[in-house]
Amino acid sequence: HCLLTGLMLDYQIYTLIIIVVLPTFFIIIINAIFFVRTMQLSRIVQPMGADFSTAVKRRRDTYLLKYMFIMFSIFVSGWTPIYIIAVINWTGLAIPHTIQRIVTILPILSLLGDMVNLFFYNQKLRKYLFNKI
Repeated sequence: HCLLTGLMLDYQIYTLIIIVVLPTFFIIIINAIFFVRTMQLSRIVQPMGADFSTAVKRRRDTYLLKYMFIMFSIFVSGWTPIYIIAVINWTGLAIPHTIQRIVTILPILSLLGDMVNLFFYNQKLRKYLFNKI
C-alpha cells in the first residue's frame, strides 16, 4: 500500500528501515551466532573414524557459511530494490510506473531462488523426489 499511495518521504524511509534494514541486521546477528556455535560444536564432537580430519570439518563449516550467505543474499536482493524505489520515488514522479511493476517481480523471483537453492541443498529430498518420479 505504501508503494502505491505516495506517502511522505519520512514514512517511506521508515518503511525501508522497518522492512529491510532491521530484519537484515537481526538476520546477520542470528546467522553469525548460529555459525559460531556450529563451529564450536564441530570442534567439540570428535568422530569415531580416524580418517575424518580437521580439514573436512573446516570445509563443512565453510560450506555452511557460504550457503547461509547465498540464501541471505538472494532474499535481500529480491526485497530491497522495491523499498529503495519507494524512497526514491516517494512523489510518484521520478520513476516510470512500468519500472515499478517490473521491480515488484523481484521478491517473487527471490522466493523462487531460495526454494530452488533449498531443493539443491537437501539431498534426501532430491533423492526421494527423483525416486518417486
